[in-house]
Amino acid sequence: MNGIKPHIAGLALLLMVGCGSPGDRSHLGSVQSPPAYSAATGQTTSHIDGWLEDFQDRDLNALVAEAQEHNLDLQISAARLMGAMGNARIQNAGRLPTVNGNLGGSRNKRVNTQGFRLTNPKTDTFDIGLSYAWELDLWGKLANRSRAAHADMEAARGDFEAAQLSLAANVAKSWFRVIEADLQLRLAEQAHASFETNLTVVEGGFERGVRQALDVRLTRANVASAEASARARRRERDMAARAFEVLLGRYPRDEIKVAPALPAVTRDIPIGVPSEILVRRPDLAAAERRLAAADERFAEAKKNLLPTISLTGSGGTSSSALEDLIDPDQNVWRLAAGLTQPIFRGGALKGAKTRSQALLHEQMAGYSRVVLNAFQEVENALANEAHFAAQESALNVAATESIAAEELAWKQYERGLVGIVTLLDSQRRAVNSRSSLYSISRARLENRVDLYLALGGDYETPIRTTATSVTENEQKDE
Repeated sequence: MNGIKPHIAGLALLLMVGCGSPGDRSHLGSVQSPPAYSAATGQTTSHIDGWLEDFQDRDLNALVAEAQEHNLDLQISAARLMGAMGNARIQNAGRLPTVNGNLGGSRNKRVNTQGFRLTNPKTDTFDIGLSYAWELDLWGKLANRSRAAHADMEAARGDFEAAQLSLAANVAKSWFRVIEADLQLRLAEQAHASFETNLTVVEGGFERGVRQALDVRLTRANVASAEASARARRRERDMAARAFEVLLGRYPRDEIKVAPALPAVTRDIPIGVPSEILVRRPDLAAAERRLAAADERFAEAKKNLLPTISLTGSGGTSSSALEDLIDPDQNVWRLAAGLTQPIFRGGALKGAKTRSQALLHEQMAGYSRVVLNAFQEVENALANEAHFAAQESALNVAATESIAAEELAWKQYERGLVGIVTLLDSQRRAVNSRSSLYSISRARLENRVDLYLALGGDYETPIRTTATSVTENEQKDE
């Protein structure tokens, strides 16, 4: 809708080209890299900046910033990203030689017998040196493993950014729910107070003989029903506030200061939103990186069937005198090379290859599903925008007319032109129409948040066009 459908075929074609045969990995050479991890500073990403301003609510901006700093689920996602960063460094280190320094000393005592003499000589030995081991990556197996770990790290970074965006959206929607719950509570309390006033008037008329007992009983029932509704609204409001405080990382004390009214959406959706804007979505980037990692592991599994060549060596000095350790004449060294060719593993290596290929196909299907879900979310949000706007407009008219009808019914009831049933029905209609208007206004705001969530950010947030290759990322990481 709104110009997005003409682009679907193009992006779908791009997806099919990108998810080609397992052996063709040309599409995995580079990928746009999410922004640097910034959880330590509590900063939000560009996916959040911009669209929050659409609601012109300073309180909302401050609440989102607070949640980004204190929300526990986001801290879990940040810890996973840090773990993935550490694993990427570990796997990249496997491509380099391992070097160890050795320093040792020992003292030995022996028993010697020469003729009738018994001696106990003691000997000291000191060693200092280096040892190293290096697996030559002739087939690129270790490079595949390193690139897979790096892709896992980028996927974790995408997950972290997706968690940031999702948290901001949940904070906004929860904030709107708390405001709506507070408005509903105030409406219910106002209705209860108004019905009590009506009851006083009706009971006074009954005592003067101008009202019937039926009027009194129906009005009393209306007051009791309004009281029960107000208590239910109070419970809903308290629960919404506590849930919101937990989302912010606070203790649920129900002490949140609520805005007096729901914010208004200030911008219209531009016509012709391009489908390419979905490339910004961090969950899409994460899914693509998982596909890349699975592809690298499949390549590694195939190369595990090839021979492995390892180099080992050591060097240093050994002497019975500590001061002779730096004497070059005391040096000792050893070099060795070995080739290992798998012959029989009970089918373990071929099984690992089959498993890696299956995981690759799983990630390909998962990536395609994420793309289709993204289109569905955008299309639903765009369609709902028009429906919610029309529904809100109709309910606004209904609320206005119901309030006017309530005032007219009360005047006619005082003059004896209508019965108590008509009056009570008009009062309930006025309350219900206003309640429905609050609910649909909140739903429309939530739908706008869902649209930003589906698009991966604001309409005006630029689409990244510069792809960062895995090799470049590794160099930067080092």
